[in-house]
Amino acid sequence: MELDVKQAVRAAKEKVIELFAEEGIEDVGLEEVKFDDDSNEWLITIGFTRAIDKIKGPLGIVEHLPKKRTYRIVRLGATGALTSVEIRQLAM
Repeated sequence: MELDVKQAVRAAKEKVIELFAEEGIEDVGLEEVKFDDDSNEWLITIGFTRAIDKIKGPLGIVEHLPKKRTYRIVRLGATGALTSVEIRQLAM
């Protein structure tokens, strides 16, 4: 059975949550999604924040500033099999 877009996004979020569980990720959300006809894969960008990326000010105190966001491209085959998780480089 092939995944529709909602199923693919749900599966990608679940994979990210599972793979990064030990890093204390939060604020997991969809950023981008597309289907690549050539590779027959979903390319889904998921964004999240991690405890290790909290901004620390002087004396090591965590400041209440916007957290740095991390982005990963989750590649899923049309049936939902995980192909890869890659770092999403942001354009400057």
